[in-house]
Amino acid sequence: MNKALYVFDFDGVIADSLTLCLKACAHAARLEGRTIVLERDSWESLDNVTFEEMARVQGFTGEAVARFAAHVFAYTRQATPPAVFTGMREALSALAEQGDVMVLSANHSEMIRATLAAAGLADCVSQVLGGEIAGSKGAKLARLLAAPQVAVERSWMVGDAVSDIRAAHEAGCRAAAVSWGWQSPERLASMAPERVIAQPQALISLCDVPSSDSREAV
Repeated sequence: MNKALYVFDFDGVIADSLTLCLKACAHAARLEGRTIVLERDSWESLDNVTFEEMARVQGFTGEAVARFAAHVFAYTRQATPPAVFTGMREALSALAEQGDVMVLSANHSEMIRATLAAAGLADCVSQVLGGEIAGSKGAKLARLLAAPQVAVERSWMVGDAVSDIRAAHEAGCRAAAVSWGWQSPERLASMAPERVIAQPQALISLCDVPSSDSREAV
């Protein structure tokens, strides 16, 4: 029997890593000879929530963009793993019983795996694709969904950014937007996700939605 995929963004969805990533971006800028000031809502207006895009918004160009992202990766990989959101263990465990849970993120896979291990979540996640792997989120998601054992009509991309929702729809699966992440529910609603999830425990409901579900909040 084919399985559903539950593909999760990481930062702001599974892990409460906003403060860490803002510090990492400021550190990256300093290594490039710049001082930048970032607020908690600095990700709100980005169409692509990646460290490369943050670098461009901050005025970096050319090879400095890739160096900025590499500095961020080095910082987050060496940092203490951030906490995961309350209820995430129960939600991911339930979803893993119904299908395959994977992580698709702009952050580095080593940092992601360390955070999952520290939170006791490593056994819930079958695959991690980090930002060090070349390609857009949409292209990588499409490759995951193209596996012969995947039931695309029952699969979800779970994210906190408009780029996550766009990737889901371009790849042909449904999008669940979480309200506790890096971009506001109002911004996410502009991309018409099939689900808006208000709290981590409600992620379990993704197991139960038939392929003909209408858009609604949980």
